[in-house]
Amino acid sequence: MSFCCTYSGVIIFVHPIVRIMSTPQQAVEGTTAYLTICFAGIPLITAYNIISSIFRGLGDSKSPMYFIAVACGVNIVLDYILLEDFILELQVQHLELR
Repeated sequence: MSFCCTYSGVIIFVHPIVRIMSTPQQAVEGTTAYLTICFAGIPLITAYNIISSIFRGLGDSKSPMYFIAVACGVNIVLDYILLEDFILELQVQHLELR
């Protein structure tokens, strides 16, 4: 329940945050999307910190290290997969500017 309330609150306040930052009009859409993605990841980061603290408190420091190593590897692979179209679009725009 609290997750839903927090997440909906973040979604509601993304646009005011973008306005407070004085974001240029051309970048508002991208900034809003970026902040929404970042805010969506906050509960996952918090969950990881809580769980890894519990493991470390129990004397198991290897499991959190393995988890973060796997998460970093997955992040690198997904960055290349999910950003491929974006990078190609930027290259096309760069060529059009020449």
